[in-house]
Amino acid sequence: MSGWWDNDGAISGCVAAYRAIGAASLAASYVNLANPGTYDAAPGTAPSFDASTGWTFNGSTQYLTTGLTPDNTQGWSMLVRFANNQTNGNPWGVGAGQSPYFVVAPQFIPDNLMVLGNGDFITAPYLVTGTAGFAGNKGYRAGSQVTGTIATQAGTFGALRIGWDADDGAKHKGDILAVAVYNSVLTSGQVSTLTTLMDALTAQSIVPHLAAHTDWWNR
Repeated sequence: MSGWWDNDGAISGCVAAYRAIGAASLAASYVNLANPGTYDAAPGTAPSFDASTGWTFNGSTQYLTTGLTPDNTQGWSMLVRFANNQTNGNPWGVGAGQSPYFVVAPQFIPDNLMVLGNGDFITAPYLVTGTAGFAGNKGYRAGSQVTGTIATQAGTFGALRIGWDADDGAKHKGDILAVAVYNSVLTSGQVSTLTTLMDALTAQSIVPHLAAHTDWWNR
């Protein structure tokens, strides 16, 4: 099955892709579009949902589980599309561990920095709305590479959670519209392409009665 998460088959390695914006229902938004039935999301405590805004997390109780546990090899990539992140909240984003990090968080510490991880972390300016992530040891913000490289850090990750970094108590406050995870290192060109595709996802582009089964026409 192909779609925005692999640029219609041109990009390999996607193990999980979730799309909340434009999903036909909260249940449909949980489906792993890259491989339905494997690593489907499920509520720890379900976020609020609207097709026009995706998942809205309250910063205190809401998060989703996926059952996907990445390897700490710096051989993975993850991109997340955010919106309306709260500067006075806890926009922790999506993660599978902290120290070592496998996290995309639009706000990491109070002076408005974003942490990108695949072992250790690097920072970049705070992101209110847009797509960010990492590929191997490189971080990306709005499709552009962040200065610096991510150092390795020993340890293992837990299972990936959406709306929580999976280690401490800080949960996401804001909207998450789409998530894509790869067991490969995306090139900068692929990150740019996927950022464009993820930013283009809208609430009007899924046919409701087929939304949980395929996604190839949605672009």
